[in-house]
Amino acid sequence: MPMSNFDKYSIHQPIFESIDLYENVTDDLINISDKKYSIKWPYVSMNERVFEIDSFLNYNTVNYILDKHADSHFLIRLHPYRIYDKIPFMIRGEAPIRPMNPTWLDN
Repeated sequence: MPMSNFDKYSIHQPIFESIDLYENVTDDLINISDKKYSIKWPYVSMNERVFEIDSFLNYNTVNYILDKHADSHFLIRLHPYRIYDKIPFMIRGEAPIRPMNPTWLDN
């Protein structure tokens, strides 16, 4: 059975093994308002564990909600199978700032 971030939450998934998050599940979202958490995109840290935010959530949307509605309940979709002890290393890539000039080799 494939492990997908679209799987319906189940008590047997890895994100529910270490802390009591399952009692906060509402449909396909987890209410983390009453938890002490910090967000370092795309991760949420709680109780010395790191959870990955669903890759289909937009960073700007989450930041907007946190900025404008900080006192409201905060429900979020976390990947049910990705849990870490610490934030994983990010893979960085390079991209040119401007297109290459194809005639530069002629000089």
